Order: sequence, then structure tokens, then C-alpha cells
Amino acid sequence: MTKKIYNFNLNRDDAAVNKNVELSSGAFDIELTDELYVGSSDNYYLSGDDLTKFGLHNIVTAKQQPSVISLQDVKIYRYPKLNLPRQKFDLLKERFDCKITRDSDKADIHVVSYKFLESLFTYNWYSDKFLDYRDFVRVCIIAKEKGMFTDGALNELREKLSEMDQNSIVAFNQHYYNGGHNAHLWREQFLKITKPFHEAANLGSRLVMIEKSKVKDYNRVVNSVATVVFDTAITEIIDEDLAIIEDDQYGTIEQMITSNDIDNRTLALEMLANSNIEKSFNVVSSLYWWHYDWMKATNNWNTVNVKAMRSRLKSYEGGHDTNNVYSYNRYIMALTEDRKLTKFAVDNTRSLFLNKCLNVMVGPGAEVFKVDLEHLVLKEKYNNSINE
Repeated sequence: MTKKIYNFNLNRDDAAVNKNVELSSGAFDIELTDELYVGSSDNYYLSGDDLTKFGLHNIVTAKQQPSVISLQDVKIYRYPKLNLPRQKFDLLKERFDCKITRDSDKADIHVVSYKFLESLFTYNWYSDKFLDYRDFVRVCIIAKEKGMFTDGALNELREKLSEMDQNSIVAFNQHYYNGGHNAHLWREQFLKITKPFHEAANLGSRLVMIEKSKVKDYNRVVNSVATVVFDTAITEIIDEDLAIIEDDQYGTIEQMITSNDIDNRTLALEMLANSNIEKSFNVVSSLYWWHYDWMKATNNWNTVNVKAMRSRLKSYEGGHDTNNVYSYNRYIMALTEDRKLTKFAVDNTRSLFLNKCLNVMVGPGAEVFKVDLEHLVLKEKYNNSINE
């Protein structure tokens, strides 16, 4: 459930706080913002745990779909930002005699993506500057007992608190405050009081909010009468009969993709395009990332199947230099955003990074310094995103 957000703002002039470090009358304001509070998270990208916290737990995932979704003769509504090419939907319509509708109210199934859901939200890193209304009132009472308000300021505060929604969030998020010395001291004392309340609330490091203009879409997903399904679950159904390219086939297909024989490259690209891409993502995405130019130099680059694969892998296209750390960073980030980061992908990328980019510095080709592969690891925030 969303909540209103109020900003607790201090004036920036020296008169805001007197020499006794008391907040003066007229020195602050509490204003309603144009955003609503959704929840908090420690994740960099929307995760399965976040879905539950943000009221989106009823969306059918790829793992759930076999027992939940029936596509025969249904009407489907597509939300924006799907990782699902229209060619795939054409296959779906032929197989199940289902239809695509532009009217969400007439649809039996709504298809969404993580990318679309993330576009609804904004993130604030200063979760230690937020309190719910009741905790904010408690903090103000403690500050009053410490003599941090003048009588005039207390009267104003009581009046404003009485007008606020009690099921709301109050933000004291002016991280860089440029007021006078007394104002700075007051602010530091106030934040010191808030600290135990933040710790008790156990908020994540990121506060997740939604603009009022996007609340309609959010509520439409949360309160949908239709079955809401992730695009990856639909892809699983479409591709369920396609071959899965196992991780141990990576080296063989890489040799074919980088062959000087165009027929070999064309055959390898056909294998990738006709595979179950979601379940073969370790192999397909890495080859596409590192050998994009080789793939383009084939006889089937513009066939229907390859175009469908290219549409799915849009964020992985382009030439990527193995001698530049940026390429390795971006690949790991792209997989994380796609919820496709796996141990195989990490290990394969680490090995390539050490043997290609770091080779003459600290890798196998180095003269003096050495870094073992086991010590070349991801930062925690990405390591926590690895899928089992």
C-alpha cells in the first residue's frame, strides 16, 4: 500500500535557529510531495523479494507458469518495455489461437516486465532521513523535551502535525544543508534523535517511491482482475520445445562463431536463434556480447528467427573490446539488470577478464605481479544478485 510523503524543510538563513539552538517560529515547513512511498530495499534492481514488499507478488513468474497459465483462446494485453519480440507473439497466436488486445479491461492476461515495473519507481538513497508519521511525532516530542523548539515553533509544529495524514512518511532528506552554524548544530542534534528510530524500523538502504502520474499503472497491476504474467513466463511457453544450449557447449559454439568459414558462422548463429534463449542465456548472451561483429558477418543475420533473437538481446549488442574493463563491467551489469547473472556467467567473465584484459599486468603474461583467479571476485552488491 502506498503512503503519502511529506518533506520537513528547514530555512537556510541564520535566523532559523537562535543562539540557544532552538528552532524558531517560521523557520520550517512541512509540505506534501508529488510522490508516494512504496517501500524500501537493499537491492540495486527490483528483485523477487521486492515484488512481495511492493504488493506485486501475484505476478506469475517463469518458474510458476506451467501450473498457472492457460493461453488457449485468451485475450492478452501487452504492457510497454517487454523483452518479448512481436514475432514471438505471432507464434503464440498461431499455437493457442489467442488474441492481442489494446483494452486492458477486456484482457484475460496482462504481460509485464521487470523493466516496466522499474520504470514506475524512483529511488532515494537517504533512507536514514525518512520516518513514518508516528516515529516522527515521537522524535519531535524528544526534541521538545531537549528544548530544541521555541514556543512559537512548537505551536506551528502541532498545527501542521494535526493536518497531516497519520499513515504517511516524513522525509528530512536535506543531505547537504547550507544554513548557519546554529542551524547546522540543530540539524545534527535532530538526526541523532532519529537514528534509533531508523534502526528499529529496519528500512533498506534505498527508499522506493512512485510519482503520482504513475500510480494509475501501478494500481492497475496490483489490483488487476486479469492474470498478470512476466514476459519471461510467456517466453518459456513459446520456447518450451526448443533445444537448450548447455554451458559446456560454449567453447564449441564460440569456435564456430569465430571461424573464418562463413557457413560455420551461419550455422552457429542458426543454432543460437533456434534455441530456448532464456534457458540458454549463459551461452547466447556471452557469445552475442563478445562476438557480435562475427555474428553480423553471416548469411542469416536478417532472417525472422535471428531478428527475434536480436530483439531480445538488444541491450547486449555492439562490439565490445576485451582489453577494456568497461566491457566486462557492463556485461555483468546487463546480466544483473536482466536477472540473468549466474555463477557460470561470472566465472566465465572473470576468466576472460584475467586472461585478456589483465594478462600482461597481473595475469598469465605478467612479469612481476600476479593475481589468482580465485581472488578476482565481484563486489558484494553484484555477488548477491547471482541466481542459483
